[in-house]
Amino acid sequence: MLGERLGRVVDFFSITLLLKTLFAPFRQISAEKSHTAPVQDRVRMFGDRLISRFIGALMRLFLIIAGVVVLAFLSIWSVLVLIFHVFRPVILVGCVVLFFVGWTPAEAWPEVFGWVKNVKF
Repeated sequence: MLGERLGRVVDFFSITLLLKTLFAPFRQISAEKSHTAPVQDRVRMFGDRLISRFIGALMRLFLIIAGVVVLAFLSIWSVLVLIFHVFRPVILVGCVVLFFVGWTPAEAWPEVFGWVKNVKF
C-alpha cells in the first residue's frame, strides 16, 4: 500500500515529464512563428516566446520542487509507519505489562505529567 501511495504521488506530479518539458512554452497564445512578418513583429514574437518559456520553466520548477518535497515527506512517513507496523505487537505487549505493573507516565516524568495528579475523576 505504501508503494502504491508513492506511485500515485509520482504519477500526480510527473516529475520526469516536467523535467523533459522544462523549457517548453507556457500557454503560448499569441506567440506564433512567422518568417514573412516584419522585423519589428518578429522581435516581438521572439520576446513573447522567450517570456512564455521563462514562465513555463518557473512554473515547472516550482512543481518539481513541490513534488520532491512531498515525495521526501511521504517517504519518511512511510518508513515510520512501516517501523511502527513491525513493532506494533511488541508495543501492545509492553503496554499491557506496564498496565499490570502499575507504571504511569506521571510517575516517570512528573515535570511533564504532574498536572495529572490534580485531576479528580
